[in-house]
Amino acid sequence: MAEIDSGRPSGAKARLENFWYHYKWHSIVAAFVIVAILICSLQMCRKEKYDGYIMYAGGYAVSRVENNDVAEYVKFVSSLKKVTPDTDENGIPNPSFLDLYAPTPEELEDASNEIYSFTNENFSRLQYELVSGSEYYICFLSSANYEKYKVFSDVQLFTPLASYVPEGVTVEYYDDCAIYLGSLEFSSLEGIDALPDDTVVCLRTLSAVASVFDKNENARNRECAEQILKNILSYTSYTE
Repeated sequence: MAEIDSGRPSGAKARLENFWYHYKWHSIVAAFVIVAILICSLQMCRKEKYDGYIMYAGGYAVSRVENNDVAEYVKFVSSLKKVTPDTDENGIPNPSFLDLYAPTPEELEDASNEIYSFTNENFSRLQYELVSGSEYYICFLSSANYEKYKVFSDVQLFTPLASYVPEGVTVEYYDDCAIYLGSLEFSSLEGIDALPDDTVVCLRTLSAVASVFDKNENARNRECAEQILKNILSYTSYTE
């Protein structure tokens, strides 16, 4: 008697189809998670490691164009190396310098639409870094930006600086949490010397928002920023 073909798959194919029918979405979610982990891992491996993080935000646009000379941005980084600790002990201080063109409304008045859009993006980035960021704790800010953000949503974003000033060093305070950059010998270094007279140096308080996501890294970056601040305040040409 001939066998009746039920039309149903059998063997390995049947088991596979049965598994897919019952665990289709489980498999899709698992595959998505694995891909996401791989992408994040690759990005972390490729991400450059820095010994310290310093940010400038104000009405001065740092140039990256080379005109028969070293680009101004490179000069900034070179000067910041002099005050950045070699945290990974590879013999080469490697600071990350974030420069944001964030002018006052008066400085922006005659700007083109393209520059206006660009500066809006910069202000959004500036607010994120000051309020929630976990890296850029040392800040060179225009007095206008400092005033705008020194208290945000009733939270004081910056730390009093008197305890960081070395004995015997004279500084000019803007207020308890900000020191005029121009009153420091460090301001005479290449690149740094181009920043406007109203630029202040300040140190962000430890970010409670960032601590929620990576408390240890956040604390390490803040601790490193304290050392950079001390080096900036105590810098003299004799320290090189």
